[in-house]
Amino acid sequence: RAWTLVSELMIATSTAAGKFCKENSIAVPFRGQPPREARFSVSDRFVSHRVARELLKLRGMPRSSTSLEAHPHSGLAVQAYSQVTSPIRRATDLLSHYQIRMYLSDRKRAMYSRSR
Repeated sequence: RAWTLVSELMIATSTAAGKFCKENSIAVPFRGQPPREARFSVSDRFVSHRVARELLKLRGMPRSSTSLEAHPHSGLAVQAYSQVTSPIRRATDLLSHYQIRMYLSDRKRAMYSRSR
């Protein structure tokens, strides 16, 4: 249960960061995922194990992409998402931290813009 709680909090934090950066035009790496083209259903008759059915559904999802423009993330059902919860492991998270920190400082301007 603790693992699930941490995971959900990480998603909530990254969603809040994405929304904040989008609303304030802060250039950060946004993650987006287009919606599935068609409905994908897996019958209980063919795949009996619940986990296997869920994995097959995931295979039908399009890949996510990274962009400086916020795009909806259909897998998470959010309008803007920017990963910020692992700055020690991911350089893009660290960049987002720097951008948000610079914006929140007295300058109200991010370190990098979309053009730089």
